[in-house]
Amino acid sequence: MTLRNTVHILKYIGDVDQPEQEHGGFHEQTIQAARSALHHIERLRSCSNDPLVQTDGAYFGLPHVDPWDERRDARKYAGPNPVVAPPPCQRWGRFWFGCPLTVKRTGVRKVKGDDGGCFEAAIDAVRLWGGILEHPWGSHAWPHFGLAIPPRKGGWIAADKWGWTCCVEQGQYGHYARKPTLLYAVGTDLPELRWGETKARLDPAVVARMGLKRAQRLGEVGARGGGQNSTPRIHTPDEFRDLLVRIACTANKALTNSESKS
Repeated sequence: MTLRNTVHILKYIGDVDQPEQEHGGFHEQTIQAARSALHHIERLRSCSNDPLVQTDGAYFGLPHVDPWDERRDARKYAGPNPVVAPPPCQRWGRFWFGCPLTVKRTGVRKVKGDDGGCFEAAIDAVRLWGGILEHPWGSHAWPHFGLAIPPRKGGWIAADKWGWTCCVEQGQYGHYARKPTLLYAVGTDLPELRWGETKARLDPAVVARMGLKRAQRLGEVGARGGGQNSTPRIHTPDEFRDLLVRIACTANKALTNSESKS
């Protein structure tokens, strides 16, 4: 049974006008649980305005892809197609509290997970409509939302009762750094990816400009971008983007096949 079919069943159970309710066919706790689940799903339709996709970013201008950015508010997405969800990671990463120098100077720390509900909306959408979600390796969102942590070296494992998770390096698909990335897939094929934990890659130009020791301290991604310009770090390589879109499209096929048999 797909999550899409589950929504129809929840609506049926939660409707007090159904004959089963008149004859006491469903326990009151079951009816309330169904209504609660539907209310949780409905929140996808009623949020406000943080982006899940960067405007004019990697997912814009592709055939058969309908990108939802800040203007459209991806948290309002209500189906019916599978999704590729790259929700903002700033409040879930290693420096969720903010720039260390700024925190030291001001004493003001950000709140962990305070992303305006973006990650929760993304994972709800993936579970409901099928597709795939990506976030950086080490994301605090994984344990917060009860997802199993996959091996760093790669390979799919069960994430929860809905989907599967793995870690794969975007450096294997064209990123200038290794950029290990967590994936969470629901209702999709689970293809073999370019697994493995590769060696750190220091940009020769950065080493020449800053010296080896400083380049090593900054790491692979620390020497590019900075301040308000995080584009080089968060950029999704075209090959990796296309991979995620292909995986998400298999959810569409899986849902169609499942519904045709029901």
